[in-house]
This record gives sequence, C-alpha cells and structure tokens, in this order.
Amino acid sequence: MFVLGIYGGAIGMATPTFLAFFFVLQGQSFTQSMGMAVFLGFLISLGSAIIFLIHGAIIFTYAIPQAIASALGAYLGSHYAIKRGNAWVKVLFIVVASVFLIKLILEAF
Repeated sequence: MFVLGIYGGAIGMATPTFLAFFFVLQGQSFTQSMGMAVFLGFLISLGSAIIFLIHGAIIFTYAIPQAIASALGAYLGSHYAIKRGNAWVKVLFIVVASVFLIKLILEAF
C-alpha cells in the first residue's frame, strides 16, 4: 500500500486501478474495492490540486467544468453500481481495463 501511495503521488496514472486490484486481493468485493480505490484516488488528486493551486498552475476555465462533470459521473456511477451489484461492476471494470490495454498497445506500435 505504501508503494502504491508513492506511485500515486509521483505519477498518479491508473492509481485507483492498482488500488482496486490490491483491495480485491485482500478479500474485498469488487464494489467495495472500487469505492475505496476511487476515494483514495480522490485524496491523492486533492493533494495534487492543492500543490498546483499554491503554484498558480490551475486553469480554472478547464478545471471547473471538469470537476462538475467528474462529480456528476461519480454520483451517477456509484448509484448505478449499487443498484446493479458486484457482478456488474466486475464485468464493467474488466471491459474498460481491456479497452485501455488495447489502446495502449496500439499506441505503442
């Protein structure tokens, strides 16, 4: 977990995905794992946002609409995940991770 925290703070990319895998390996359900991973990802992002804010590196015309859309997506996604259950979250996670993996492979070549 400590190593994932360092990775998340330094690089940040896909940290919630790695955290979700970690929580699943610890015996949590997929829904619980994704919830905890997204919350921890939020805390990491909040820390980064504070640093960027201190240094005046935030473009608010982009940041505000992105924050609103992200909050709306999180709200709708979490309610849908609770309604549909663990099996649905697991399938969706595998599909999205596979699509991103294929995208990364295609971009590399």
